[in-house]
Order: sequence, then structure tokens, then C-alpha cells
Amino acid sequence: MRANRRQLEILVAVADELHFVRAADRLQIAQPTLSKELRRFESQLTYSLFDRGSSGTRLTPQGARLLPFARQALAAIADFDRAAEDESGSATEGVSVRIAVSPSVANRLAPAILRQLDDGHRWRPEIVEVNTGAVVDTVTRGDADIGIGHCLDAGAAGYVRKLREDRMVVVASVDVCPHGHGPVDLTELKTMSLLVWERRSDPAYFDTIMKICADRGIGQIDTVTSTRIAGVHYYLLEEGRAFAIVPEDFGLFLPDSISANPLTPEATVPLHTVVRSELALRTYRDLMELFARL
Repeated sequence: MRANRRQLEILVAVADELHFVRAADRLQIAQPTLSKELRRFESQLTYSLFDRGSSGTRLTPQGARLLPFARQALAAIADFDRAAEDESGSATEGVSVRIAVSPSVANRLAPAILRQLDDGHRWRPEIVEVNTGAVVDTVTRGDADIGIGHCLDAGAAGYVRKLREDRMVVVASVDVCPHGHGPVDLTELKTMSLLVWERRSDPAYFDTIMKICADRGIGQIDTVTSTRIAGVHYYLLEEGRAFAIVPEDFGLFLPDSISANPLTPEATVPLHTVVRSELALRTYRDLMELFARL
């Protein structure tokens, strides 16, 4: 078998922490993703690397014998990455970078990126607009070099970094929530439907929206799901038949018939960027810092 880099990182992180949640935090992945990937790794090996019991987590004899080799392999990969990065300095001058963006960041952030990098920057950006939930797949397929979206989870396929927290707003007909209405109490809208992205397209994002509703007293609500909220489904919002909860950037470019107002209590979602490798994290470091400032 051939172990991949992420599997080696998981072995080392769990061995160091002897705690799955701390190991996942260290690798910036979800704990269920770490556990799933570890089980897949152990299945490929045909033996366990860790004993999990009431007394805690500890290496098996096989895991203890493999651990030094995993550390050596990761050190060698890190040396290669540093050497490759040293060679990349002048080679990236004027090179195109494809940036996959979800609808929730396309309205403001994507134009701001193009404007910021338009003149004199070493990267030439190409924006790749994709549906909600498709950012990670677009990057891992190689159709984009870097991705930006909310609530991203790359699993074992890539590396995710949090840029910031973005405020969520309620979008609805101006007849329901006029412009400048101020913070919206969702219980006022409980007789309306919630227009939301399909869960299958982005489970983490869908679950985040539903938790926001449940935390504000409307756990049971009719939903209208779609792959896109913009465009064809605006009529549901305009007619006061539905409302939506979206990141603030998404709410900046709406028809005059639809308003955007903050929630009470305030809610935020994480804005993430994703790349395929740790080397790419360093290669695009200046871009990620730029994204976080915009």
C-alpha cells in the first residue's frame, strides 16, 4: 500500500495528542473526518494503529513501530516543500491563479480580489464561479488552485484555513422587513418558509443555517431548497412567501424589493479558503492574507 501525506499527519498528530479532538484541531479538520480517515488507513494496513478504550487512546505495537518512519517521511516532505518554495519565488511572477468562489462570496469579495490584483501584483487572478458546496471539489479536481467559501470542510482531500467570521443577514420582502428594519427576530417569520441551499450540495452550510434557526426558536420550519438562492427564486422572497439567511456580502446586491437586515442575536459563519497541499498553503500565503483583509 501507499500511505498519503494526510494519513501520516493523522498518525503523528493522534500519537502526539492521544486525543482525537485535539489532533483534529491541530490539523484543522473536523474530528469525524479525522476518525474516518484513520479507520480507512487502518483498513488499508489491515491492523490497528491505536487502541481506543475507556482508559484513553494509545499506540498499538504496530503503530509505535511505524511512528518514527511517519515522522521521517513528513520531515522529508517538509524539506522538499521548502526547497520547492525557494525555487518558486521569481517563477510565480505574472502567473495565473484560478480562484473558485461560491455564490456567497462572489458578489463583493471576487470583484474586490480582481480590483486589488489588477495592477502590479505577481498573481493574475481568474475567478471560477461555482455553486454552493462545489468549492472543495473544484479545487481537489484541479479545476482551481485555491477556493473561497463558507463552512468548508476539505476532509482528507485538502487543506482548509479560516480567514474570518462573516455576519449573517435575513433577506426578505421589504413588505415584511423594510430597508433599515434593524435586527430581525426570527420568531416573527416562523409562518414563512425558509429558502435554503440543498443539504446534499453543502451539508455543513445547510446544518449551520438550520442551527441558527433552532437557536432562535424556530427549529420546526418549512423549507424550500435549491442549488441557488439568487435569480429564479427571488419571487418567493419578493412575494413574502419565504425568507433566507445569507452572509452579509451576498445581501449587498439585491433587488430593491428585497431587504437585508441583521439577526438578533447576531450570527456569523466562518469564511474559509482551501488548497490541495501544504506547499500551496505557503505558495498562496500572501493571497490568503489579502483575502482576510478585503
